[in-house]
Amino acid sequence: MIRLLVESVMRRSLARAFRRVSLVGDASFAGHAGPVVLYANHHVFHDGFLLWLLLSSHGRRAVTWMQEWDRVPIFAPAGALPFPVDDAARRSVTVRTTARRFAERPDTGLIWFPEGRLHDPAEGILPFDGAVAPRMHRILGRPAWAAATIRIAWTTESRPTALLSVSALQDGPDGSESERLANGLQALAHADPRAGRVLLDGGPGPEERWPLDATRGFFSRYL
Repeated sequence: MIRLLVESVMRRSLARAFRRVSLVGDASFAGHAGPVVLYANHHVFHDGFLLWLLLSSHGRRAVTWMQEWDRVPIFAPAGALPFPVDDAARRSVTVRTTARRFAERPDTGLIWFPEGRLHDPAEGILPFDGAVAPRMHRILGRPAWAAATIRIAWTTESRPTALLSVSALQDGPDGSESERLANGLQALAHADPRAGRVLLDGGPGPEERWPLDATRGFFSRYL
């Protein structure tokens, strides 16, 4: 019950923030029977929510390693686990917990932001330690991996569209993770914001709902 309530809050937050959330292309993990690690760019506040939506729309449970878990623990029922920068012991517990969830529920997906922090999208993909992913792969039981890229696109509508894409599945990290993220972002930069499979429809804004042109006669007196 609590999980459903938290997930409802997350969904409403996305609906308020975005006109729509769309997946460009296919989710490569859709037909995969085992667990998957989605490594992603981290450019907007809602990134974790967006990837949770992506996973849940394909029938998967999400796990997210969250640095700020102690400040906002309410997302624990939706899969958030503590990953504090200054506490290696707690991070180790979270990694082991994730490995256990992968073993118990193979339909689980881990949301991982290798850049380590939220930052301006103008900075592109920040460099990250390439040795971390192979260690994670071994500890987590050798799951599949895929790059998940997120881009916020503005149109003539009052709210932006969140575009998501997923790379082909990898058997494991191969050192090309940063390049895959950069390529995904470049592809989304040329994507039509109104194309793709809609994962969430935030509903029309007032400029779409209200026939404002019908008030021309009234407001023409102010010209």
